[in-house]
Amino acid sequence: MKSCYMIKSGQCNDRARSFRVPKVKEEIIQRKITDYGLCKRLQKKVRNLVSPIVAEIRKWRDYHSYILDGDADVELLSSLYWKSEGAIDTKKTAELLVRRDSLDKIDRFVLACEYCLEEDIRRLWNRMSEFERRKASNEKSPHMVKAWIAKLVDGSQYARNSLYTSNYKLAAWGFEHNVETLRYYLQQCSTSEEKQRYLVKFARLTYANIDVIRYVFPLMDRNTQELVLRRTPFITLRCFLDWPLQTVFMNVANRMWNYLSEEDFCVMLRYILFDRIFRETRDFNYVDLLKEFWYQSPTHFKEFVWNLHENSIFSLLKLLIEPKIQIKVYKDTFYVYI
Repeated sequence: MKSCYMIKSGQCNDRARSFRVPKVKEEIIQRKITDYGLCKRLQKKVRNLVSPIVAEIRKWRDYHSYILDGDADVELLSSLYWKSEGAIDTKKTAELLVRRDSLDKIDRFVLACEYCLEEDIRRLWNRMSEFERRKASNEKSPHMVKAWIAKLVDGSQYARNSLYTSNYKLAAWGFEHNVETLRYYLQQCSTSEEKQRYLVKFARLTYANIDVIRYVFPLMDRNTQELVLRRTPFITLRCFLDWPLQTVFMNVANRMWNYLSEEDFCVMLRYILFDRIFRETRDFNYVDLLKEFWYQSPTHFKEFVWNLHENSIFSLLKLLIEPKIQIKVYKDTFYVYI
């Protein structure tokens, strides 16, 4: 008879935040998939494909909620522009929304500033009343909006500094959140040396989203890329756990064993366990990925992990990598069948 161990995800990571789609959404999706009359195995595959799409929509809405919170959901969702790999093209989506006259003019202006759509920024500014301009430039306005308004009003040094020269905080914010901000900033660099210098600065920041990493890496020369891998190996590798790049995670990992520390390796194992497997993230087979990551890691990394045997999470890891172990996750409980 098989033994079954149950581990509550909340017991492992109290800080974990749920990114699940609300229950009603899951039920609607499940019902629509069932209505197609597919066998259960295909239903599961379709559900796993739909899950990251829903997560992508939710991520986009969360990021833009401070701008477009008052506008109709249906109109927003119908304007989403999708890439072939199942990710939202945020710039093209912003361009579509900014040109929709049915949306609030100030919201569209703020969105245009957010994505550095210079022609749209000027067009909307010229069409705004004095009242609308004052409302857009109040003290609570985002830094990006203030910088663009300063540039529109008098081309001031504040605007110049804010957008692309001595003060690179704006572009640093773009490195963490919005690739279009960073793209615009780098276009203002007068020389390739200046661009590389700032790319190195940005690469030392603590976080970058996957879109930014995908944009920045090809722009870096080989020395800068090596510097990034050496200085921020965990951050860089972590980006390849996001949809839709999980399939190349191991390709990247195999280039980075010399840069990852033993501590980084442990943190990555923990992240895959608790932020992907325990949360029932359905966009990829993270159990198999975890096993491959473990088996291909250097011997001294494995030895380092086993020396931490007093830590219960690595006892769980030992169960996971056993070939005869069957893993099932239901809601917030992890079932291990032996």
